[in-house]
Amino acid sequence: MHIMFGKYLGRSIFLTLTCLTFSSLAFAFDSGSTGSDGDFNPQISGQITLPESGILNYRTFTIPENVTISFVPNSSNTPAIILVQGDAAIDGTLDLSGLDGDGVGFVPPAAFAGGKGRSPRLQGGNGLGPGGASGGSIISGLRCAGAGAGYVTSGGRVTSGNVICSNGVRVGSTYGSSTLQPLIGGSGGGAGISGAGSSESFVGAAGGSGGGALLLAVTGNLILNGEILGQGGAGGNLPSGGISGAGGGSGGAVRIVATRLIGNGDINVNGGNGGRLNSDGSTANQGGGNGSPGRVRIEVDELLFDGRVIPASSLSSSAPQPLFLADFPDIRISSIAGVAVPANPTGNNDVILPTALADTSVTIEFETNNVPPGSQVQLLVTPNAGSVTNVLSEPLIGTFEVASTRVEVRLPAGATSLLASVLFAPTEEQIALLQPFTDGQKLVAIEVSQSAAMPSVLSLHTVTGDIFQVPSSIIQ
Repeated sequence: MHIMFGKYLGRSIFLTLTCLTFSSLAFAFDSGSTGSDGDFNPQISGQITLPESGILNYRTFTIPENVTISFVPNSSNTPAIILVQGDAAIDGTLDLSGLDGDGVGFVPPAAFAGGKGRSPRLQGGNGLGPGGASGGSIISGLRCAGAGAGYVTSGGRVTSGNVICSNGVRVGSTYGSSTLQPLIGGSGGGAGISGAGSSESFVGAAGGSGGGALLLAVTGNLILNGEILGQGGAGGNLPSGGISGAGGGSGGAVRIVATRLIGNGDINVNGGNGGRLNSDGSTANQGGGNGSPGRVRIEVDELLFDGRVIPASSLSSSAPQPLFLADFPDIRISSIAGVAVPANPTGNNDVILPTALADTSVTIEFETNNVPPGSQVQLLVTPNAGSVTNVLSEPLIGTFEVASTRVEVRLPAGATSLLASVLFAPTEEQIALLQPFTDGQKLVAIEVSQSAAMPSVLSLHTVTGDIFQVPSSIIQ
């Protein structure tokens, strides 16, 4: 959830996967595609505009050699979900790469934007997303650049000359699960610090965005001899005389589910490089932190793939798992200071409040489904720049099916992101519903949360201390 006040103004690691043999000619997996979008076989490069559901239903799906296909995200910023009735072949490029801090264009589906460069002599903007990194600032006399976004690992530290800024710099944290539940993209790197002296007038460089999120489900054979790209965007560079570079975005999420995966292509979810001050790309001076790699999940009955997952540490695999689930616990931020929140927040100025309410205490209301009354909602308030705030709501009032609560909190001036979450013990029915997503481990607690530009997400806590996640984006 994103609000603001006033007027709306590297190095790759390669993996070769073991080849198996066919055990049956019958299709064991069913993508559930209706085929309503026909056969996809473009002859020139272009973009797919995602419908509001984020789901595309094809009969067959082909990207020929030398053809690149990317996406225009929908207003809800859902993942790109491609369901195919028959076979799919990618000899060209399916591109969900993040937006560079120096770039112009769309942040890919289900990804989070990098921190924005701010006016001269101000701290850099924070990157968005669960692994978003802090912007550059001056700490103990050091001019520290924007930090790298996290995902499968923490984001990269930043430098000031040859000194690593380790105190007071918040690198992007790890999040998500190897099961790629939730199916959400990479997070944004922090923006670089702007000019700090009276003669320095540069606006800070923007952070790179995260790579996008893709579910490609193919009933038949998926032949991948081309590439699927979900790299994080590079942090922006500053011109000569500037102060620091920005952080790179983290790589995205690619989940492939098919009867068979064949070919020798690439799946690349590397994080974006941190921005550099020097025009030659050198790492001297105030370099931004590198973004973390993203995640890749391959779920197939038969694996005949001799290609590369980059980096190898991003990969997990299994037999095909369910694409969609039944009803499950949910939470949403319903109103802020009396202003209704959109049903599908995008993470970009979802609510605009009067400037007079800045730095005053306002009421934020929440609604839940299938959460026990009496539970309390925790709210994390993350401003565009500066420290974060954690507050706890009053107990939920209502029924297990529908309940509500509120919290009073002081919101700072400027753009702010909100993350709401609630932790509770599951019912027997919920345990049975969600057990397939915990690798057979006993489920002891559920945490449901809603953040900027993504649907609510379940974090499943098991008796062994492991945490698995399931997003509402796969629930139909």
